[in-house]
Amino acid sequence: MKSSMFNVFVPAKNGYCIYNTFNQSVLFCDEELKNALESNPDVLPSEYGASLKKIGVILEDTTDELLAYKYRYDCKAFETHKIQFVVVTTYKCNLACPYCYEGKGEVYSQKMDYEMAEKIMKAMQNRILHLQSKYITLILFGGEPLLNFDVGVEIIKKMGAWCKNHDTVLRTFMVTNGTLLTKEICDLLRDHIDGVQLTVDGPQLYHDTTRIYKNGKGTYTDVICALKTALECGVNVSLRVQISKENCHSMDQLFQDLSPFLESGKVTLNIAPLSRYSGICSNFSSQFLEKEDQETVLPAVLQYNPHLQPGAHCIPCVAFSNSFIFDGNGDIYKCITTVGEDKRIGYISDKGIVFEPELYTFMGRDPLKIPECSTCCYLPLCGGGCPRTAFLTHGTYQSAVCGGSKKVHYEMIAAYVRRKFPERF
Repeated sequence: MKSSMFNVFVPAKNGYCIYNTFNQSVLFCDEELKNALESNPDVLPSEYGASLKKIGVILEDTTDELLAYKYRYDCKAFETHKIQFVVVTTYKCNLACPYCYEGKGEVYSQKMDYEMAEKIMKAMQNRILHLQSKYITLILFGGEPLLNFDVGVEIIKKMGAWCKNHDTVLRTFMVTNGTLLTKEICDLLRDHIDGVQLTVDGPQLYHDTTRIYKNGKGTYTDVICALKTALECGVNVSLRVQISKENCHSMDQLFQDLSPFLESGKVTLNIAPLSRYSGICSNFSSQFLEKEDQETVLPAVLQYNPHLQPGAHCIPCVAFSNSFIFDGNGDIYKCITTVGEDKRIGYISDKGIVFEPELYTFMGRDPLKIPECSTCCYLPLCGGGCPRTAFLTHGTYQSAVCGGSKKVHYEMIAAYVRRKFPERF
């Protein structure tokens, strides 16, 4: 027998907690068992061996865990029963966030018209039929999608009717800055959309220096108002909190404001580092939370997430699943941070979708061919890390971009097991 390469040990009250990142199994053990697992699992009593093998902590010598990982990776990357579409209905935006990778709606400003919307809906429908997908996610994105509200609603309504007629399940969402999300709009959207994503950049004093209108006025009060309005209208909210070098030490104040919403159980939380995603946003680079900075900053902030749980996704992000992004030009992308740039993976022609070589270059990334990834116990959690960051850093998708990620994953596991089993720590 041998120990799993995906075992992570967290010190506990009477020994250690073992968390297996591939199987997400949890086991508490003493020092003696930990030493045996790390040195020679064959010395373990047979009754221990059967139980440990069942939860994936130990394995037969002939078992290749990386092949098991690769199988799950490929299943996620190339599954067809689920499909996600993101539609960038406009690049225009009413805000001027200084770090915007889309250029504040000024560098890119195209707006989708009804003719293009019809072509995109037809392309989506053909893709669903071709793959025989049964579960569809549709997300309206921008820019600010509420600046092209009529086209967005048209897409949602028509796709909803089509999916109903074709016995498929459709879930719809909108990513909005919230400043235009009135009660009237929420009432119109309520029957057609499953939720919205809003973003805050920290406590009001900081948020109002980054999430700003074109005239420089802050948006914090308006975003919190939008959060309240959406919930009152029965629209679910996903809240993205962006962490930067400047705001990371003042998050207590923000979460005091947010605690009533988070405690309601109607708001999901996504804590994400502010990072470089394109050359356009590089003028704000002094505030980016680079990979090395995340090691010390993110663990302290992640504790605020009441839904914190390590996930064995195996792929790095949704871009590596059955997912496509369409913009108003008919261009198709994989990664949302590349929209409007030269990294399209295809386009819509009169005959339908035409894929380009970038698709195969992007999806060809294999973390098992990256030495740092193929020997890492956190591989099931990160899937090899962000391919976009890898490309921006090294000019290729086939590179590692760990930085402080290992420390962040460890601290996330530790926070999760301590919260789930407080009596053990």
